[in-house]
Amino acid sequence: MISMTLLCVLNMGSGCFQGKSDGPDLFMVTGTVTVDNEPLPLAVITFDPEDGIAGSYGGEIRNGTYSFRSAAGPKKVTIMASRPSNNLGPDGLPGMEQYLSERYNMKTELTANVVAGEKNAISFQLQTAQ
Repeated sequence: MISMTLLCVLNMGSGCFQGKSDGPDLFMVTGTVTVDNEPLPLAVITFDPEDGIAGSYGGEIRNGTYSFRSAAGPKKVTIMASRPSNNLGPDGLPGMEQYLSERYNMKTELTANVVAGEKNAISFQLQTAQ
């Protein structure tokens, strides 16, 4: 649920400037994401500005690949992937758990630089072991 909610928010945020002449120029960003050398099946990736001022951009990772438009500049990258947990949620249904290390999301160590006018192919190789 968390990843789908984030995806909806990201889609709204990334679309805010599309078609507006006063917004930032957006550039295509593509890449792959693996965990222990295997494609990450389903997740959400977000590029947040390092300065914390401009908007965030992102999209969905499917079968280890992603593609979206982002403003140029240095970014902090978060990757969120959830799966059903063994614990029941308040509604009695299985809850969801974030299964990637927090160093890829809540305390991210991932960065990227989106360069205007260039092919921005940015891949991430994640590990489950610390």
